[in-house]
Amino acid sequence: MSTGAGLSGILEASPGCDWSLFPPNLAFDPAVLLRTEPQELAGEVFAGAHGQVHTEDPFPLIITDCGRQDIAMQENVSEAPVHTPKSQCYHQLSTILLDLNAIWASLPPETETHFPYDSNIAEHTARFSQRYSHKDLLEKVFASVQQLVDIYPTATQLFLNREPSQTCESTNCTHLLGLPLELAEIETHLLARDNRPHPVDLPLANLLVSCHLRVLDILDRTLYSILSCFKITLASPTQREPDFEAPEVRVGSFTPTRAAAISMQAFLIRHLMDALSTRARQMTEAVTSNTAGQTDKEGRLLVLQCEIVQERHEAKAEHLRVIGEQLHKTGLLERAKT
Repeated sequence: MSTGAGLSGILEASPGCDWSLFPPNLAFDPAVLLRTEPQELAGEVFAGAHGQVHTEDPFPLIITDCGRQDIAMQENVSEAPVHTPKSQCYHQLSTILLDLNAIWASLPPETETHFPYDSNIAEHTARFSQRYSHKDLLEKVFASVQQLVDIYPTATQLFLNREPSQTCESTNCTHLLGLPLELAEIETHLLARDNRPHPVDLPLANLLVSCHLRVLDILDRTLYSILSCFKITLASPTQREPDFEAPEVRVGSFTPTRAAAISMQAFLIRHLMDALSTRARQMTEAVTSNTAGQTDKEGRLLVLQCEIVQERHEAKAEHLRVIGEQLHKTGLLERAKT
C-alpha cells in the first residue's frame, strides 16, 4: 500500500477526524491532498457536495449557492488597506530599523581594527579607510536618529495604549454559542488576555527599543575605530594621525571646512544623544507608571528593556564625554581641525 493511501485511510478512519461534521456546503477530499505531488496540487480537483471544481488554489473551499453571497461581500470589503496610527508607526519604525541596521553593517566590527603595527602601518590604515569610509555615512546616521527622536513619544503612547476590545451586546450572537470544555478554556484565555487592565503592545515596544539599541551599536563600532586611531597616533614618535577619510557634512549644497565640520559633527552627536536620553527617560517613566503593581511577565520584561536602554545610553554618553576630553587633552582635536 502506498504512503498516500495509508495516510488517507488513517485520516478517514480516525475517530478524531469525522469529515461528516463539516457543513454540507463545505467539503474537500483529503485523499486528493495525500496522493498528489506538491507541484500538481494546485491544479487538482477538490470534490464538493455539488460537483467538482478545478482551481489554482491548493486549498480551495467548495461553496454552494447558499454561501456565495457571503463570499462576494467579503471580496468587496475595503480593497485598500486601512492605515491606522499604529500600523503607520510599525511601518516607520521598521524603516528606521532597516536603515540603522544597514549603517551598522557598513561599519567595521572590532575584529577589523586589528592590523600589524610596523613600518607599513600607513598602508594598513589606508586600506582600512578605503574599505570603510563612506562620505554620506554621518548624514544617514543623523537623519535616522532624528527620525527616531521624532517618533519616540508617539510610539511610546501607542504601545502603552492598546485598542480596547469591543463589547458585543447582542443577545443573539455567535459568541454566545457553546463550546466543548477544552475549547471554552482556550476562548477564556484569549478573552482574558485581550481584556487585561493595562495591556501593552510588546512587539511595537520591542521595535522601538531595537531602534534605540541599534543606534548604540553604531556608536560602539564607531568608538572602536576612534580608539584604534587613538592608539596608533599616540604610539607614533611624532603623534601623526592615520590618514582616514572623514565623512562629509553638508548643509544643503554647502560643504563646511574640515574644522567647521568637526565642530558640527560633535555638536550634532551631543544634541541627538541628549534628545534620545530624554526620550528613553520619558518612556521608562511611562512604562513604570503603566505597569505599577503588575506581576505579569510582559510588564516586567518591558521594564527591564527600558532599564537596559537607559543604562547602555548613559554608558555611551559617558564614553563620548571621556573621548572628547582626551582629544582636547592630547591636542589631537585641534590638530584634526587644521
